[in-house]
Amino acid sequence: MGTEPAHVCGRGSDPGVVGGHVVVRRVRARKCVAVYEARAGVVLKVVCARASDSARDRLDNERAFLTLLAHSPIAPNLLGAGEAGDARYLAIAWRPGVTLERLARYAGPLGAVDSEANADLFAATATAVGAAFTHLHHHGVAHGDVSPANIVLAPDGSATLIDFESAHRLTTADSPRRRPAGAPAVVRRKTTRAYLPPELFPDDGREPYLTHPPTVASEQYALAAVLRRLLDGDSPRPGGAVLDEPAPSAGSLTRSRPATGWPARRWPALPGVLRTALDREPTRRFPTIRAFALALDDALT
Repeated sequence: MGTEPAHVCGRGSDPGVVGGHVVVRRVRARKCVAVYEARAGVVLKVVCARASDSARDRLDNERAFLTLLAHSPIAPNLLGAGEAGDARYLAIAWRPGVTLERLARYAGPLGAVDSEANADLFAATATAVGAAFTHLHHHGVAHGDVSPANIVLAPDGSATLIDFESAHRLTTADSPRRRPAGAPAVVRRKTTRAYLPPELFPDDGREPYLTHPPTVASEQYALAAVLRRLLDGDSPRPGGAVLDEPAPSAGSLTRSRPATGWPARRWPALPGVLRTALDREPTRRFPTIRAFALALDDALT
């Protein structure tokens, strides 16, 4: 059975087969974009014919960056891409593990209970995600939508990054980098606003998409915000929201207090490390993700 627009718009029955992959279940569907689990460890991202140009651009962007990161330990492998009926799709290898979003939801704030288990889990997670983003930036790539939902903690303790629709080539004065083959020139990037730094916050406070690219500084802020979420269950932004939910303006942001209680007593240097990464002024953050990750490792040792 082919894929119809209604299937990825959340109406009607799910497609039986997409690009030769047998669908097991729908993971999520929003407007004309859907994600399915298929047999043999495959994740399908499907965009219907009625999708906006920006949605198609983001699919093309993810395909280009997954191709660039082929066989990387921190990104899932792209297994195939093409058209199925009137829809376009990506077939992506499933990576085992739990997203940090789910971990935060079910484990609760790790900083709420002083235990060796919580301390070990936070330290191991911070080390893993720091290593993953260091690897990503070393390859000249910014993820673009850093959030707990897009970081998977694997059973072996390593971290995998998913959803590269908003990825971008990092560019420096010393080493300009071209976008990978097949990536659109301009991408209307998705954002998760609870983890968006002040300098990238939309002027109207509501627009969930960005046309300007992520930076080393913005990725660092978002990663620190994710770690704070694991510790205290909140984001640095009061009333932080994602996508179409209400969110405050950049001018209403308050100064972050990223680590208190037993985490601050156990790791006295941790509050300062997170505070630097969460600084409102990008130039006062760590110069690189690697520098931030090293500072985290030192603080958690």
